[in-house]
Amino acid sequence: MRIVLDTNILVSAAISSRGNAAKILELVADGALHLSISEPILSELAEVLARPKIGFSAEKIRVAIEAIGEISELVYPEITVDAIKTHESDNRILVCAVEAKADKLLTGDLKDIRPLGSFHGFA
Repeated sequence: MRIVLDTNILVSAAISSRGNAAKILELVADGALHLSISEPILSELAEVLARPKIGFSAEKIRVAIEAIGEISELVYPEITVDAIKTHESDNRILVCAVEAKADKLLTGDLKDIRPLGSFHGFA
């Protein structure tokens, strides 16, 4: 199954190795799931991890990004999507999922992404 993870899931996995988000990445590392990711998602992840509330060092961010990159397929989006008007940066998640032909997009975003339901064939 090909998946795309929203940044909030990736942040959760980076913060705690015990939660469901980390378990998802373990499934990816074991080959049970196929993770697709894009540079814009990785950039947002780095930005969020550097915020004072989380406070990852530059080295810890580099390690986290590198680890995710090693188990993921990097997608180079060639399309644009304008489905989310309230938080336009969330469209980058949708673009990655469309370009990767994802089966599932996993997100904790109850406000902007989940209300879309199914989008371009993925749920």
